[in-house]
Amino acid sequence: MRTVSFGIVLPLALALAGCAKPALVDADGQPLSQPLLVASIDNGWVAVDSSQSGIRAVLELRTEERGSDRRGLELFGLQLRFANDLIPPSRLQCQDPTTCRMVSKPVASPEEGGYEESADPREEAVTEVCINIVRAEFELPRAPTPSDSVALIVGESTTLLRWRR
Repeated sequence: MRTVSFGIVLPLALALAGCAKPALVDADGQPLSQPLLVASIDNGWVAVDSSQSGIRAVLELRTEERGSDRRGLELFGLQLRFANDLIPPSRLQCQDPTTCRMVSKPVASPEEGGYEESADPREEAVTEVCINIVRAEFELPRAPTPSDSVALIVGESTTLLRWRR
């Protein structure tokens, strides 16, 4: 009996703790019902599906910004490289920060140039951390295969997409 209840309780606890698969949605917030391919990237994902207008790649990026460093997302040069083509986004949607929370961090020690541990919470700096979400859609000439070379380019950074079905 203990094995049966553990087998039911553990998956339920993991799902409630946020370990479920992320929801794949387009720039309008509509779910992608049956994506053809999905690639995980740092802080997001790219999925390929077919829509009424044709084959598209949908991108979601999440970025974290802290306090006074918040200057918005910098997505200069956002594009997909598919075979020899560079494809700019056909649609782009930047959401206002979805989640902001206050976090504490130790105050920097002038002697060490780093952070010092402080037992006194009054000596900790409090800063706001916000998560931004960007969704973009790219019109593709055809559906890529898992062996096609497709890369996400953001500014000077290029990430080769590793597809899974």
